[in-house]
Amino acid sequence: MKYFLLSVFILILCVIIKAKAAEQSVFVGKYKTSDHESLSELYILEDNTFCYVFMGGDLDLMISGTWQKSDKRKNTIILKDKSANKPIHLARGQQFNRLDNKISITVNGYTLDGINTPVFAFSKDNTPPLKFRTLLPKNNNVGRASYAFPLLSPVDAKYFYLGSIENSDKNSIEQLQITQYEIGLNDIVQLGFDNNSNMLPETMYAQLIKGKLQLNGEFTGNKSKLNPRMINEVKEYCIQANEQEENTEWTTLKPSNTFYLDQSVITYKPYFNENDDESSRKENDINTLIKDEKQLLELDYQNAKKDLTTYNELLNTSKNLLQRKNRKNLYIKDINMKLSQLLVNTNQQGKVDSAIEQFNAYALHIYPLIKDSSNRQVQYSISVIASQGAIIYGATGNEAILTTMFDTLLSENFDITTTINPTLAYNLACIYALTKNKPEMIKAITAARKMKKPTEQFMKDGDFAFYREDSDFLAAINKNSTEL
Repeated sequence: MKYFLLSVFILILCVIIKAKAAEQSVFVGKYKTSDHESLSELYILEDNTFCYVFMGGDLDLMISGTWQKSDKRKNTIILKDKSANKPIHLARGQQFNRLDNKISITVNGYTLDGINTPVFAFSKDNTPPLKFRTLLPKNNNVGRASYAFPLLSPVDAKYFYLGSIENSDKNSIEQLQITQYEIGLNDIVQLGFDNNSNMLPETMYAQLIKGKLQLNGEFTGNKSKLNPRMINEVKEYCIQANEQEENTEWTTLKPSNTFYLDQSVITYKPYFNENDDESSRKENDINTLIKDEKQLLELDYQNAKKDLTTYNELLNTSKNLLQRKNRKNLYIKDINMKLSQLLVNTNQQGKVDSAIEQFNAYALHIYPLIKDSSNRQVQYSISVIASQGAIIYGATGNEAILTTMFDTLLSENFDITTTINPTLAYNLACIYALTKNKPEMIKAITAARKMKKPTEQFMKDGDFAFYREDSDFLAAINKNSTEL
């Protein structure tokens, strides 16, 4: 008996669920209305999400949210805007680990249109400043895509404030509305304004009357069916687009506080004017910052080529860039090519002390950061550094250089027969000749000749003087590269 009652209960429950689903499905569809001046479209999807689009005059809106059947109102659903009550003053940040340890802040210029007296300020603690400077002249007519503030020190800027003149919720008097944000670990910040924020109520009621939907008392047009393509586009370009960050590396910052102040706190000394220099027009995007870092690396390299006493600046820039894990691979090839070429130049100039300094610094500071790279160009640059170490050893007999070369730069799996660097093979042959290691010398000579190192070079090089009449040595240097 109890199983029969359970079955009846389940059957009734299914009927109720189907009935409610049927009631709700009545609302699913597209509702469109338009005239010469405006267009509105409301998409109600079966998964209880919606998208509302309005275009008219200077106003463009696209909001999305969820809907549900009203238990209190007949033939009515409740639409809730998920972006309701979001701040007018917007901010997003990213921890980029800037080399200069500064904070860069820019404002999206496109969002300034129609904003009443936008202002900005920053403070070293949670106490708001007494004055707020305007961003633009009174006519707001500078007209740029981006506005870049001078770089800020993390010591001076723990909080920033973005504001504009708005109606106070309490008394509808125009006051300066300020939104406070904590910078935290972010060293790149982008700001913007949303002058369409909160133009619609958080909750809207839509009632179906004779096939037409009335949204908060205004008809939205006749219902039409949604096709699969339309549903996918609404989800991708409206509902999901509003849910996701434009770039996942950015984090939307949440206001620490919002408050109203009298307009007397405004200082009409704009941060930006029409005659600003190029630095104020700079965009605060990642590509621009990476370009700056590449220019810094190139500048340090050129300075080190002219004056080796500035080498440590190049070393520190290289080390800092390689420690930025999120963009290490953007610089790894260039850094290794520059450091290896500088060491080659230094050896060619006979500046042994500087060569030793560069070789040891690379092994100690750079190699641990790049040793796991599988990039062929990086591996080749490592072999160039090792090869230059062999030259240093040949000139100084410094055993520590030899130890670093073999134990650090050339791993235990190093195979002379597979190297693609003929200079490394040749220089190793020189070392083995000087240390009277004939078997390894012959292997290195064979590898170097295979890569077309000329016979004459071996015969003229004093490092091989001990072996000039050795039959195995002569056989190795006289083999054609095609025979190897």
